[in-house]
Amino acid sequence: MRFKRYQQVLMVLGLSSVALAAALWLRWTGDAVLPFLAAVFTSAWFFGLQGGLTAIAFSSVFALLVTVPPDARGGVQVAELVVFGFAISWFVERAHEHARRFRSIVAGISDAFIATDCEGRVSWMNEPAETLLGVSFPDAERRAVESIVHFRDQQTGKPVEPRVKEVLKGGSPAAGARRLILARNGQGAEVDAEVEQTIAPIRDEEGHITGAVLTIRDMTRRREAEDQLSRSQKMDALARLAGGVAGDFNNLLTVITGYGEMLRGELVPSNPLGRFADEIIFASDRAAAVTRQLMAFSRLQSPQTKVLDLNASIASAETMLRRLLGESVEVVTIPGPGVLRVKADPGQIEQVIVNLAMNSRDAMPHGGKFMIETAAVDLAADAPHRPEGLAPGGYLLLTVSDTGDGMDTVTQSRLFEPFFTTKGQGKSTGLGLSIVYGIVKQSGGDIGVYSQPGHGTIFEIYLPRCREQEAAVGRNVRGPRGTETILVADDDDGVRKLVHAVLATSGYTVVEAADGKEALALFRAGAEKFGMVLTDVVMPQMNGFEFGNLIAEFAPEQKVLYMSGFRDSPPAGMERERPRLFLHKPFTPDLLLARVREVLDGKLDARG
Repeated sequence: MRFKRYQQVLMVLGLSSVALAAALWLRWTGDAVLPFLAAVFTSAWFFGLQGGLTAIAFSSVFALLVTVPPDARGGVQVAELVVFGFAISWFVERAHEHARRFRSIVAGISDAFIATDCEGRVSWMNEPAETLLGVSFPDAERRAVESIVHFRDQQTGKPVEPRVKEVLKGGSPAAGARRLILARNGQGAEVDAEVEQTIAPIRDEEGHITGAVLTIRDMTRRREAEDQLSRSQKMDALARLAGGVAGDFNNLLTVITGYGEMLRGELVPSNPLGRFADEIIFASDRAAAVTRQLMAFSRLQSPQTKVLDLNASIASAETMLRRLLGESVEVVTIPGPGVLRVKADPGQIEQVIVNLAMNSRDAMPHGGKFMIETAAVDLAADAPHRPEGLAPGGYLLLTVSDTGDGMDTVTQSRLFEPFFTTKGQGKSTGLGLSIVYGIVKQSGGDIGVYSQPGHGTIFEIYLPRCREQEAAVGRNVRGPRGTETILVADDDDGVRKLVHAVLATSGYTVVEAADGKEALALFRAGAEKFGMVLTDVVMPQMNGFEFGNLIAEFAPEQKVLYMSGFRDSPPAGMERERPRLFLHKPFTPDLLLARVREVLDGKLDARG
C-alpha cells in the first residue's frame, strides 16, 4: 500500500515537472498556468482527488518560485491556479464517483445487460452478457446486436431476432418470455435456455432516443426450481391422499380382522370352515402391510420395528416380485442357511426390496435376471471390505443384483440423492432409491452399489443381526374379562359395532357415540360410571384429541385410550400436547381386550 502511495506521488511530481518544463518553454507568458491545470486534471483523472490536490500544491510552489513574477499579479495567478485546480479535481472526482457507482450497480446484475447506440450497435455489455453470449465486449463493440445475439424458436426452429430496431423506431419498451435456443456467438455452440428478454429505449434530457438497453434473463434455473417445487407439492398432495385412503382402509381391516378372529374363535379346531377364517385373516394381514407402506409414504407413521426372519420376508414377497418384474425377468432367491433375524419394520423391508426391484426392471427393458441373496456375516474391525462408518459386529448381508444396463461412476455418485433420476422428465420421481437409503440408515445399516455400464448392478445392504427370538403371534386366545363401563367413540359404524361386540362378550358394559360431541355429552351426563373412554382420533364435529382435552379439564383422572390408524404420529393439525396412549388399527380382539384391561388395571398411564 505504501509503495503504491509513493508511486502515485512520484507520478504527480513527474506530471508537475512536465508542466514546469512546458511553462518555461512558454517564456513566462500568461498562458503558463495552462500546463499546470493540465497536470492537475491528469493527476485527478488517474489518482483521484488526492492526486489532484497534490498536483495543485506542487504546481503552486513551482509557479511562485519559477514562472510567475513575485508581485501582486503573480499572487493572483497562483490563487487562480489553486481555485481552478480544486474545481477541476472536484468535478473529476464526482465523475469518477458516478462511474464507480454505476459499475457497482451493474456488477450486481446477474442478467445479461447490453447497451446500444441509436443505430442498434453495441456500446457496452456486462460480464454476464459476455458469458452467456460467448463473446467479449471488445469483440462485440460497435457491432449490430443481431450479429452477436442469435435466437431460434424451440418448436419451429425459425430465427427470432431481438426487437432492438423496433424499440429504437417506436420508442416503446418491449418484453416477453419464451423458450428459445441461444447460439453462442453464432458458432453453433447452442444452449437450450428459457430466456426473458426486455428492451427499453435510452433517452437524453430532451427525450430523444439515443440508444436501447437489452436485458436477457436466463430462466432455466428458475424453471427447474419451479418444476422441483411443483413435484414436491404433488408428492405432498399424493402423500395426504395416501394417508387418508390408508386411514379409511385401516377401519375396514379392523372390522375384517376382528370378525375373522371372532369367527375362528367360535369354531372348533376340527371344523373345516376354520381354514376359510384363516385365509380371511391372512389376507387382512397382507392388506395391513400395504396400508403400512401407504402410511410410511405419507410420513404419518414412524417405523414399527419387530424381530423378523429376513428369509421369510423375502419368501413372502417373491410372488409379488414375479408379478412386478414380468415374465421376461427371471427371479432367483438364494436364502442363507439358518434363521436370519433382523429387527426392522416389515413394511419397510418389503419397500426396500420392491424399490430395488423396480429400479432393476427399468434397467432390463428386454428381460434378464433379478437375484436376491442373503447371508450372515461377521465384520471385524480390520475387515478389508467393511463399509466405512459401519461398526464391527454381526450383520445380515442382503445382496440384490440384476443383469441390466449398469451405471457409470457419475450416476453412482448421485444415485441416492432425492429427485435424481436418469429416466427422463415425468417418468420417475427420483425418490425410490433415496427412500431405500433412508430406511437402511434408519435401521442402523449401510448400503453400497457396484456397477459398470453393460455389466449389471449389485446392491449390498448390511443390516444389524438380531439375537432375539421372534415374538409369538397369539391367535384364538381369549382376552381378559371385566365388568366396567366403557364409553366408545368412533364415527365408523363397523369399527364401533366390532368394539362393542368384543367388549360386550367379555363382560363389559359399552356406551356408543358416533362423534366427539355426542361422546362429550354422554360423558358429562354420567362421568362417574365410566371406567375408561376409548375414542378414535379422526372424527367429524370434534376430533379425539379435542374430546380428550375436554375430558381432562372435566375429570383429570379419567382414563382415555385412543384408537388410531396413523400409528404414533397424529394427522396434520392434531399435534400432541402430551404423551398419549394409542391402540393402533387394525387390531385383533385379543389385543383390544388386553390393552383395555391394562389401562383399567393401571398398568398403562392413560389419564386424560
